[in-house]
Amino acid sequence: MVHSGATTILSIPTEILEIILLWEYPECDTHYQKKALLQLSTVCRSFREVLARHIYREFPSDFMIRHPQPLIETFSFRGHLITALAIQFESIHRPKPPGLHFQEVLTLFRTSAKHLTRLQSLHFNILPDRKAPEWCSRYSTLPSATRLSLAELKELESLFKHLPPQLEELVLAEFSWRDAAQGLAKARLPNLRRICLKLNAASPPPLSTSNFLRGCPNVKELELPASWCPKAEWFRRAFDGRRFEHLRIGFTYLYCPETHSCTSKKCEWNESIIALFSNSSQSLKSVTIDTASFPCTLLKTAMPGVTSLCLLNIEFADDGSILDGFLRPFLKSPLERLTLEDCRETPEDLTQYLDPRPNTPRQSQSGSGPYWPTLKYLEANLYT
Repeated sequence: MVHSGATTILSIPTEILEIILLWEYPECDTHYQKKALLQLSTVCRSFREVLARHIYREFPSDFMIRHPQPLIETFSFRGHLITALAIQFESIHRPKPPGLHFQEVLTLFRTSAKHLTRLQSLHFNILPDRKAPEWCSRYSTLPSATRLSLAELKELESLFKHLPPQLEELVLAEFSWRDAAQGLAKARLPNLRRICLKLNAASPPPLSTSNFLRGCPNVKELELPASWCPKAEWFRRAFDGRRFEHLRIGFTYLYCPETHSCTSKKCEWNESIIALFSNSSQSLKSVTIDTASFPCTLLKTAMPGVTSLCLLNIEFADDGSILDGFLRPFLKSPLERLTLEDCRETPEDLTQYLDPRPNTPRQSQSGSGPYWPTLKYLEANLYT
């Protein structure tokens, strides 16, 4: 029987309408999918309200926004839907940058940040080079050595003062270390747990910048570059009393792993990194190493809580001693997950660390039983 008041698509319950509209794009995690849903949302108000939270929920790091003005201008009525946001600023050293100037974007973001009431993850990235090809924007690039102007720095500090207090993750890329530290010192982020600093520090940062985390008391995950020369005293002041659960050292830029190439006898990078790991030895749960310069042979402190170890872009040169150097500090850790990603010429010796049987040649040599009897996951993407 057909009723005169036949059901139309607009009278369908919201939950069912949502399933219908998202049938083809359930994730909405690519530019193409967001664009398709955005076009679909223009059909009518009901479609727009149903799709809005899927369109605006996340703009993560692989969805870097290069021209943020249109999105920022929607914060007043859509900002409460956004949980993850990654913004790429035009290069600060372009003589005539297209679109809004760096400082203007900072101002626009600052005045609109109050609407981001659910934001948990925020990435700020500076586009490094005007001549960089389009595809470069999707990959990590070398940090900028260019300092901000005084006006830009003041606006950056003001922006950090206004960041949403519920923020849990913050990533800063391509800034100079001094600028980023001065900005961060103004932040008050009591819920921040992870901070990733892909920064440039051509010279050791001054001691005055060592208080950059004073407004972030609960940071548990710290990621630092390898190509800088901090003073041990700076490290002590910056991280004194902090116990991290995750540490990452080094990043990869355009497929090239970062190295610490300083040869000065006064360089205190090794000392600083070892102290950082030693101070958190009892609290660490996971470690990521993305540089062959990591001073693994100097790391003698046991880490009884580390359950995840990730080695990225390490050139082992088919040398068992290099592999042993990276693994030895963690042989007594209760590893459950071991990841070797994009590592080249990994020696066959790796199998001896993974063999659950006792008395492999390496175990006999060290007088120990099987390594990592708790290991559950091995992920390897190797090159020979």
